[in-house]
Amino acid sequence: MTTAPNPSSDSSAPNEPRAARKSQAEQLVKLAKNAGIETFHSPERIAYASVNVSDGVASHTETWAIRSTGFRQWLRKIAYEAKLIPNREAQDTARDILEAGAIYAGPEEPVFTRIGHKDGRVYLDLADRDWRIVGIGPTGWHVMQDSPVKFVRTPGMLPLPEPAAKHLGSVDRLQRFVNVQTDDDFILFVACLLGAFHPHGPYPVLSLTGEAGSGKDTAVKVFRRLIDPNLAPVRTDPRNEHELVIAARNGWVISLGNLSGIPSWLSDGLCRLSTGSGFSTRRLYTDDEEAIFQATRPVVLNSIGELARRGDLLQRTLGLTLGQVEEERRLRESEFWPAFEAELPVILSGLLNGVYMALALGPHTTVERLPRMADFAHWVAAAESAFGWEDGAFLRAYRANIKVANQTAIDGSLIGPHIRDLIATGEVWTGTASDLLRWLNGRVDEKTQAMDGWPKDGTRVSNALRALMPHFRAEGIVIEFGQRSARGRPITIAPSGSMWKSASQRHSRHENDDAGDDADPSQRHSASLQRHTDFPDFVPENGANDADDASDAEIQTFSDGSSDEGLARDGTRSNALWPELDEGSQHFDDAGEYYRLNHERTLHRGEAVPWRRSREGILVCGICCPDDPDEEHRSFNGARRNGHGA
Repeated sequence: MTTAPNPSSDSSAPNEPRAARKSQAEQLVKLAKNAGIETFHSPERIAYASVNVSDGVASHTETWAIRSTGFRQWLRKIAYEAKLIPNREAQDTARDILEAGAIYAGPEEPVFTRIGHKDGRVYLDLADRDWRIVGIGPTGWHVMQDSPVKFVRTPGMLPLPEPAAKHLGSVDRLQRFVNVQTDDDFILFVACLLGAFHPHGPYPVLSLTGEAGSGKDTAVKVFRRLIDPNLAPVRTDPRNEHELVIAARNGWVISLGNLSGIPSWLSDGLCRLSTGSGFSTRRLYTDDEEAIFQATRPVVLNSIGELARRGDLLQRTLGLTLGQVEEERRLRESEFWPAFEAELPVILSGLLNGVYMALALGPHTTVERLPRMADFAHWVAAAESAFGWEDGAFLRAYRANIKVANQTAIDGSLIGPHIRDLIATGEVWTGTASDLLRWLNGRVDEKTQAMDGWPKDGTRVSNALRALMPHFRAEGIVIEFGQRSARGRPITIAPSGSMWKSASQRHSRHENDDAGDDADPSQRHSASLQRHTDFPDFVPENGANDADDASDAEIQTFSDGSSDEGLARDGTRSNALWPELDEGSQHFDDAGEYYRLNHERTLHRGEAVPWRRSREGILVCGICCPDDPDEEHRSFNGARRNGHGA
């Protein structure tokens, strides 16, 4: 009996000449080239090979990373067919040579998993044994044998069925398989499916919540089965960022189930996957080399309670709550999945119709007031007609969902509801982070103040406010941080209807107020009152927090609750009331002493007034002091004694 050669065996003797081993590697490389191998590298400089595979009846092209198990198996296959039995070292040497050729002599091409794009078209890998794909363009879609883009297969990937004919496609058949509560929720579920086909992203994080027995796991499995089926359709939460990157490398959809919470590192990682940011890890067997992974991925999660609490993740999350499945509607798995599989080709065809409609109408679609995740919103809005939705149905549902998410973010924050109460009367609040912390502490008990999420100092108050700013803005509440100074950073919280006028308007008004002694005092008084009701005249600064916030806690406070950092008694601070001064200068010292001596009389006759610098460089009241330099100097010193004209 003849025994076929075993490609994985090593028939070399221990003392086989080195030249013979090298010859095996050369033969293996030659066999690969004769088989039509095409080597190239990705933008990350990972070596790949596209190889021709034939079963004797038909042939197709497969793409593998040269360091992958799949490519090693292909090398063994061609060696087996040539009756060559290379040892392990010869196989490794052959792969090294082919890898070098791919990186240094081969072209650079992007590599995709499941969904790819090129020249304005989108491609879906069916992942069947014939390596067929679906090409989607602005005129329609069709199944193709030869792919113009490079797809790779990863362990666990399952095939998609061939879609039904275009005219049979319908996403409406999907609704009975997902336990969403309203038609708007179904529109948003389909929108996330459609969004997963966007060539570049960003992709919203679909978060499904509901009580036990609401079909959350089933909905996640359905979502993934429609786009990126896998042997393990729902995964547990990764233990670290490295595991998250591995999941993204090996699939298109990241699906996590039964989560009890999202730690900060995972929240940040999901944000980066949603909108597209790089991950870096140490390359194996090196001390100082990075392995960079750049990816954007659709994410779907499920849990019993709300997961996304941090503002950055919540702004990327589209949350749906599933209802309880009544007993009379509950199906066994053996009934549910065969019924779904029977409808899958029709549902997939309907989704593909939406993709080509988005490609066709996207350039001609205009969306006013684009929400967050603007590319996603525009993509789905362009495809509405493919699903039979009425015009604007998606955007109405999406904006309503965003509104709920903003309310969730505020209510989920320990300080959020208190900030909302702070300006419930419609008044403007201005002060420092430490002022706000004292106010917040006065509203809660010591047990609440001891909680981990409760801010303990001015810096943490500032950080919490910055995280909530976009959510409050959506509710009509504006939070602004002023320019920092040595004495702190002013914060203003106000209803959006109280927005301050432009700097040019204020400057013009100040000039009118300072017209001179001949000006009508009643007019000057009226204009001064109007200015006092505006926001402070500082330049808003919404950048990253800095160490100055920490100094807020050290600012001396007075019995009336105000602080000696250049704020008027009502808390307002402005460049008009308190010009920018150089610390250590005599003018700074004079002004600081004046403010400390006359803290309760910083307003001219109880009204906000502008400071200005005299020709001698002395800080003077813009109303009290005449033009004569000597008189200005005397008036300034007199103001320090007599309470600034009050």
